[in-house]
Amino acid sequence: MNEERSILSADRDQTGAGLPAASKIRKGVRFFLTLTAVGLVIVLYRSSVAGSIESLSGFRWQYLLLALTLVLLDWFLAGLRIYTFAVKLQPGISFVGCVRAGLANIFMGGVTPSQTGGGPGQIYVLHKEGMSVFDAMVVSFLGVFLGTVLFLPLFSLLFLLVFEPVSVDFRLQYLLLGSFVIFMFFIVLAVAGLVSPGFVKRTTRSVAGLIPPLNRWLDRKGYFDVADELVDRYNRMMKYFIRKGKSAFVIGFILSAAIYINKFTIAWVILRGMGITAPYPEVIYTQIVLIMILYFVPSPGAAGLAEISAAEVMKGIVPAECVGAYVLLWRLFTLLIGLSVGALVMVRYFYRGRKEQDRQSVNIT
Repeated sequence: MNEERSILSADRDQTGAGLPAASKIRKGVRFFLTLTAVGLVIVLYRSSVAGSIESLSGFRWQYLLLALTLVLLDWFLAGLRIYTFAVKLQPGISFVGCVRAGLANIFMGGVTPSQTGGGPGQIYVLHKEGMSVFDAMVVSFLGVFLGTVLFLPLFSLLFLLVFEPVSVDFRLQYLLLGSFVIFMFFIVLAVAGLVSPGFVKRTTRSVAGLIPPLNRWLDRKGYFDVADELVDRYNRMMKYFIRKGKSAFVIGFILSAAIYINKFTIAWVILRGMGITAPYPEVIYTQIVLIMILYFVPSPGAAGLAEISAAEVMKGIVPAECVGAYVLLWRLFTLLIGLSVGALVMVRYFYRGRKEQDRQSVNIT
C-alpha cells in the first residue's frame, strides 16, 4: 500500500485545489440568473402567463412533497457515489462531507461555463474534509465524470434502439446522436489513456500538427508538456484505482444510473402535479434528449438555452398555455434548489477557511 501511494506522491505535491476567484463566481451567479430570467421570459412570452399562473396555483401538494423527496434523494445518491470512491482512498472520511461536496459541485457547475467549475468545487470541499488534493481529483474524475460519460451514452443508445417516441420531434434525435458521438469520443480517449498513454500523446501532437500556427502556439506555451503530464497522471491514477477499488467502479456506475433516473423522474412527477398524464418512458426519453443536448452548453448551468430547450422538447406533452409553469418547476427542482443549497455550502467553507487564515495570522504575529 505504501509503495503504491509513493507512486502518486509527486503528483499530489504538484497539484493545487484551485477555484475561480470570488469575483468570477459572483459574476457567474449574475450571468446565470440573468440568462435564466431571459429564458423564462421567452418561454412565458411564447406560452401564456395566465395559464402558467393557473397551473402553478393548482399544483397538487402531494406531488410537491414527492418532488422535494426526489431532490433530497438526488443529493443522497450523489454523496453516496462520492463516498464510495473517497472511502477507498481516505478511510474515515465523512459521508456528510461527501454530500456537501456533491452540493458544491452543483453550485460551482451551475455558475461556470460548461459546468467546468463543478469538479474544482467538489475537490475543494473534499480537500477541506481531509483528503489530499490528488485523491480528491481521483474521486471527482472516477465518481462523477466517468460515471456520467459511461452511463448517459449507453442509456441514450438503449432508448434509441428500443423506444419509438411519439411526442418528441424526430429532428431532436439528430442532436441526441451528435452528443452521443461526443460522449463516445471521451470514452475512447479515456480507454486509450489507460491502455496506451504514448499513443494519446502522439495523436495529440499529430492532430495539432495539421494546423501549423496552432501547433507552434501550443508548443511555445508549453501546453504539450502539460498535456503529457495530465495523460501520465491519469494513467497512473486509473491503474492504481483499478488495483485497489474494482468494486467501486461497479457500484459507482449503478449509482450513476440511479442518480440520472431519479433526475429524469422529477419531470414526470412535475407533470403529474400539474394534472398532465404522460407515459413514463416518453418523459424519460425527453429528459435524455435534454441532458445530452445541454451537457456541453457553454453558458453557466446551460442557463437560457435550458429553459427554451425544455419547452421545445416537451411541447408534444405539455399544453402550450402552461409550458411556462412546467419549465419553471422543472428548473426549480432539478437545479435551482440544489444550486442555492450548494451556494450555502461553499459560503460555509469559504468562511471557515477565512477564519483559519485569520487564526494563523494571529499565531504568526
